[in-house]
Parts: sequence; structure tokens; C-alpha cells
Amino acid sequence: MCMDVSVTVPTLFKREKSLRALLNSLTSQTYKDFKVIIITPNLTRNSKERLFALLEESKLDFSICIQNGSGFVNAINTALDVCREINISTDDDAILDKHVIEKYVLALMDNKIGLATGFVNYLPPFFNRTLFLYLSSYFLDSKPLTQNLYGYTTFFNRAGIITLKPTVIFQTLKRFRTLTPIGVNMAWRKEAVKGFRIPEFLKKGILNESYLALVCTERGLEVLSLKEINVLHPKSKDSLSRSKTWIDDFTKIFEYYLSPAIVNRIVPIDIDQLSTYYKQITKISLFNYPMIAKLALQTALEITINNYDDKKIDKLFKNTYELIKLMNPSFFNN
Repeated sequence: MCMDVSVTVPTLFKREKSLRALLNSLTSQTYKDFKVIIITPNLTRNSKERLFALLEESKLDFSICIQNGSGFVNAINTALDVCREINISTDDDAILDKHVIEKYVLALMDNKIGLATGFVNYLPPFFNRTLFLYLSSYFLDSKPLTQNLYGYTTFFNRAGIITLKPTVIFQTLKRFRTLTPIGVNMAWRKEAVKGFRIPEFLKKGILNESYLALVCTERGLEVLSLKEINVLHPKSKDSLSRSKTWIDDFTKIFEYYLSPAIVNRIVPIDIDQLSTYYKQITKISLFNYPMIAKLALQTALEITINNYDDKKIDKLFKNTYELIKLMNPSFFNN
């Protein structure tokens, strides 16, 4: 079992204790032949010295990679660039079970598998994120669009991004296909996602993992969830991508409903279906801010219909994100 393996860790280096715990869990891995790649924006001189000392103390094979820009999406794209043949992606405040790397390497040696995800705190991906979305889509996928969230969930399912395949829900949870991996416990083969970059006009990158999974499935590769792989994750408020303000929450909602524009870069979407849903929508039950969702859907349609490039989208989004910052939260409840 000789593979070129990396573990990429995006961090802002805010919680030294948490990163130390992660490094300790890496030193106890049953699979030893891997390199740790710490991905970080430019740090202060003092932070760099402390980070380097912490890594030296761990005695792991490591390197520090300064990302080219700011933000979590840029960090993930940097990981896609610098990772090795097999890469395990983890948050800086997660703790890996001692068998995680070994199990991932064994799974990804199968060249039919592009991406795999494990459990977090012993829960599979769809329990952590999209159980409601899965159930609603499972029962409503064959029905016409409605005037609420279900219609959009159905659209997502047909685009192949948000849910498990309907035929596998009754199979064993040890090894099942999924399109809802969790970035805190995820691994990919570099060749499987080669050439893909998550659009860096996104701020929060709420569906990064699902985009990577969709790329793999579009290339005819499997995306699996493996019950035997688990990490512990405290959901620290200082994690690199953790939401901290209502502006962050609004941005996440915006990017969630913007996602058809990104999906369309991987799998052509049904623009007529999305247009119909946008015209019908009156209230979205999943979030309290339907106007944000409508703004995102309108933007997704504009980007997709006009085939905007990233430079044009950057200009468009600069004004949109500023608008979100200026709005009072209560306004979006109307």
C-alpha cells in the first residue's frame, strides 16, 4: 500500500490548542507515510514562528503553504493545487481517529472512486446537513414544481448535487453513495478533481464539498461515505469557515441559492425549470429570509443565461455583498 498521501489543513491559526490536538491525532495514525500541508493566509511574524514551532514539535513531515488570496474557497483551491496523489482534507479543530488515513488510502486505491467522506461525531453526511432535504426530495422527485422549497430541492436532486441516490437509502450505511460529503472529514484522488476550481467569487463556499463530488460523478467516478472513518469535531466558533454574524448567515443563504450557476459549469442545468421556480416562489420554509433566496436565484439566472465570466461576476457580486451588509436583518423577514 504505497501511495503518495497528503493531509491538507486550512487554518487562520487562531486556536493553537485545537491545532495541537489535530497534530497529536495525526502522529498516532496507523498509516505513517504522509505529509501535512498547512494552508494559511499571510500571518504575522510572531504567528508564523509559533506555528512553525508547533509543527516542529509534532515531528510530522510538514510544509506551510501561503495561499494566494484570502478566504476559505481560496484555501480549498490551494489544497487542490498542492495536494498529493491522495489527499485527506480536514479542519484545523478536528481530531482524526487513528485509522482515518489508512482507511481512506485503502478506499481510494480503487480508481473507480474519486472522493470519499467519513462520519463526523459518528453521524453520516446527510444527518449532519441534508436529512430534511433528502427526505423531501426522495418523496417529491417525481412531482411537478411547487411554490415552496420542495420544488427547488427537486431541481437540486435532478442536477445531482444535494442528496443521496434514492435507491441506496435502504442499503447498509457502512459504504453508501453520497453527494453530500463533509469537508471536515473528506478525501479525494487528485486525478479525480484535476482541473476543477471552486469559483473564488464565492465568500463562504458553503457547498464546496458537493461541487467536488459532482465533478467526480460527472466523470463517472464513485463518491462514497464510509462508516468506519470518523473524526471528532467540536464546531469551534473560531474554525476557519465558521459563521459568526448575521451577515455571514445571509451570505451562506445567498450562496446556497446561487449554486445553480456553479452547478451549470459542471452539469448543464434546466434553465426553464429554474426560471419557473423563481417565478412561483413565495415563501421558503428552510430559511427566514426569502428575499435573500430570491435575490440569489435571480443572480443565478442572470449569470447562467448570459454566460458571465468570473471577472464580470466579481463586479456583480461586489455590489451584491455590499447590499447584504447594509440591509437590516428584519427587512428580509418580510
